[in-house]
Amino acid sequence: MKSENMMSYIAIGLSVILLNAGCQKEIEPPVVVEKEIEKVTSVKTYPGRNRVKLWWKLPADERVVKSKVTWNDETQSREIPVVAGKDTLSVLIENLEEGNYTFALYALDKEGKQSGMVIVNAKAYGNEFETALQNRAIKKVNFDASSSAAEIEWESAGLGVVGAEVKYTDAAATTHTLSVTPFTRNTTLSNFTAGESFRYRTLHLPNSSAIDTFFTAFETVIIEQASAEEEPSPTKAGPRPPIPITFKLPGLYHNPTGIVFLMRSTGSGFIKVMIASMRVVVQGHALNSG
Repeated sequence: MKSENMMSYIAIGLSVILLNAGCQKEIEPPVVVEKEIEKVTSVKTYPGRNRVKLWWKLPADERVVKSKVTWNDETQSREIPVVAGKDTLSVLIENLEEGNYTFALYALDKEGKQSGMVIVNAKAYGNEFETALQNRAIKKVNFDASSSAAEIEWESAGLGVVGAEVKYTDAAATTHTLSVTPFTRNTTLSNFTAGESFRYRTLHLPNSSAIDTFFTAFETVIIEQASAEEEPSPTKAGPRPPIPITFKLPGLYHNPTGIVFLMRSTGSGFIKVMIASMRVVVQGHALNSG
């Protein structure tokens, strides 16, 4: 009897255990979905001479420890570490051939996992761009013998012109270099001697964000006083008063005093101003001031 009761208890206990096991759900570990690394933003490009500077903002993602920039179909790349306390990065890509480039930027974590790419286009400038640049045009030059000063009157500066540089040596053999802004309309060369020259070149930027300045070749302007065939006699009151010299580019012009000014090109960027008296000969033909 006791053994029957014991067997009954065991059977009931096993039934309870099996019933509880069937009611319990299997507990699985939580699935962690890793968030993608955010992309960089606000990318800016700055073109230069055979180089390009890139600047961008980092994502607000603590996992990001560096950025990567690739170009030339991702055959070339640079990695830039994050700087503590800064939310931006920049890099200067140098030794580029002149031309257009496509850059891809990424943000990376310490394991090398990277964000989606951000594409930007930029251009590197070089000799081809620079040799095609034009000097700022000169409208006319005035020379005042009484003050020994030459004054350059400029035409309006063209698009991309950021300045000009004028070099000359004065009567005291002192060399001067003058900086001319694109808004300057007149430049004075003090203590200048007729028969001497000045040189100038123009400064250009490819666009407002460029990091390098490009220059035209220097052009030389000569103001030369030629000997006159006929020199007017001085007046009884004394020597003839100083005569202001004014000319435009190019051509032959008469001064109110009767002095004739001939300007001609001498080639290779040279400009020559010939100053004569009442009568000059141009290409074998005599011209009179009247």
